[in-house]
Amino acid sequence: MKSGILYIFVFIPFLALAQPEVKTVSVLAVYACDSNDHYPFPSDSMRQSLYERLSGFYKIMSYGQHIIRVREAINDDGFFVSKHPASYYKKRYDKARHDHGFAMFNEEILEQVRRKFGNKVFAETDIIIMFGTDGGRDWYINRVNATGYGALGVTFGAAQKTFHRRPGSGGFTVELGSDYGTPEPEDDQFLSLQQIHWTLAHEYGHWLGLRHRPKRLGIYSLLTPELYGNARMPDYGPPPLDIFEIIKLGWLNENDGIRVKILNKPFAKRLVGLMEIRNTKGLVLLKIDMPGAKEKIYVSYHNQSNLYDGVYPGRGLLIWRKGRVPFLIRAGSTQSNKKSVKIARQDLTGKSTDFWGSVETDVFSYDLTPARRGRQTPIRPEPYHIEIDNIQLSTEKVLFRLSIAAGK
Repeated sequence: MKSGILYIFVFIPFLALAQPEVKTVSVLAVYACDSNDHYPFPSDSMRQSLYERLSGFYKIMSYGQHIIRVREAINDDGFFVSKHPASYYKKRYDKARHDHGFAMFNEEILEQVRRKFGNKVFAETDIIIMFGTDGGRDWYINRVNATGYGALGVTFGAAQKTFHRRPGSGGFTVELGSDYGTPEPEDDQFLSLQQIHWTLAHEYGHWLGLRHRPKRLGIYSLLTPELYGNARMPDYGPPPLDIFEIIKLGWLNENDGIRVKILNKPFAKRLVGLMEIRNTKGLVLLKIDMPGAKEKIYVSYHNQSNLYDGVYPGRGLLIWRKGRVPFLIRAGSTQSNKKSVKIARQDLTGKSTDFWGSVETDVFSYDLTPARRGRQTPIRPEPYHIEIDNIQLSTEKVLFRLSIAAGK
């Protein structure tokens, strides 16, 4: 094999670069509470912060290709208030029409919105977000005091438009407050903005068509249900969408050869450069797709430049394999030779503080298998090897040496 330089800044004629399609989504935010709730109506600044956080998250994740615009449906006194307490809807909902008691509640509230604003407000809407207070345990999901549900739970028709009950269609429901225990709220305290933001981004992901990801991914995926719902939910903003979710939504084209470089032949010790993953221009992802391999490997660079990437344990390279917790490679030294590189792989809990098999080494090797523990699955044998060393980090990009060698 020959050594050489893998150049990443390639001249491409301007006309060859297709401009990404920008989609704008119109959200209708509806605020509602049941007749027993006593929460104060959220302030203008709190509501605006939630909208800005949701919009900002998806603008970053989509490289500016997904824009969210929010309009509000607010009653004269703030909340639209149901005729009955939450307990009434839990017992009286129609299973043929409603997913649960909250869905019957949503239907009643949306009829109130129609009477106040008319059908026009729905005609101009792509998705409805129902902001509730607290229906207590079993409100969305049996035996769980969750903080949201990825659907309206009922089909609602207005202005020749239908908002379906199923996930990924008409909208979703988010709680502003929860007591995490008793059937009805006692302290009337809002959840933190971070917790509400997490639920908003998570449920919006379902509306986009994303499904729950394996629990073992932990903080490496927004759609991990392990972080979802009850009192164990961490008090921080949402983790980023993982590489596979971004590709599925079409915000990165893994075959375009411009933003994603495909490597399918062996080579030795080539200098490779990647822009930081959130960069809107340039090469941000490597796709290693070797003939005969059981799985593809993706490599990206994260420098924790925003609130979301900040939940990762450190800045550096992430080695992604579908359905598996990624390797994080981070430089442990600011010296130019970058000899101290930490390989860290998380266990099934996905906690950033609970690494297993951590080792200090100056290279990453695909054959490096950390000590087994619990139900962890070791790396499967592949007909090639990967090695990464000489990592040089900067704010916007990373340089490293990469080798791909054939043979078992």
